[in-house]
Amino acid sequence: MTGEGDSVAITRDGEQAIAALWAVQERVEEGLYAGFSPAERDQLRELLRRVQNNAAQLADSADRDGAPQNA
Repeated sequence: MTGEGDSVAITRDGEQAIAALWAVQERVEEGLYAGFSPAERDQLRELLRRVQNNAAQLADSADRDGAPQNA
């Protein structure tokens, strides 16, 4: 990335790196979801999103309560 002042732009090399990583991510995702129907994939994503939201709420609650985070 290059930057001048408050402006930042991704370089051509950066764009190519992101494109390569995207292809890898897609292959991994296809392997992880092998055998799942599209509906099952959607349901799993929704369930995981809910778990993630619950975890974030627990962390926020622990921060407010002053509870140790590594307990």
